[in-house]
Amino acid sequence: MQGASDTKSTRTNDAKKLYVMGADGKSAAYAQDHLYVLDGQGDMRAATLSPGFAIAGTGYGHGVGLSQYGAYSLAAQGYDYEYILQYYYKGITLAKE
Repeated sequence: MQGASDTKSTRTNDAKKLYVMGADGKSAAYAQDHLYVLDGQGDMRAATLSPGFAIAGTGYGHGVGLSQYGAYSLAAQGYDYEYILQYYYKGITLAKE
């Protein structure tokens, strides 16, 4: 990782805790597998060797680009979840961890 004063550091031991500081100045131990950083221009990049996303949510899917009625209709026609997700989210790859 590179600090604000151009000092660089490499995390070599996964057993050690990694602390991150937010824009509010508060720091906390980071316990997730994947780390993403946002630069001053608003660009996000992965800061881990094998980046990934875990999506967890509740509700009815509103606001994420998937129509619950459309997905239901496709399922009723016999399409599986892989087809339905790839129908709504073009260019995605589904993988099992």
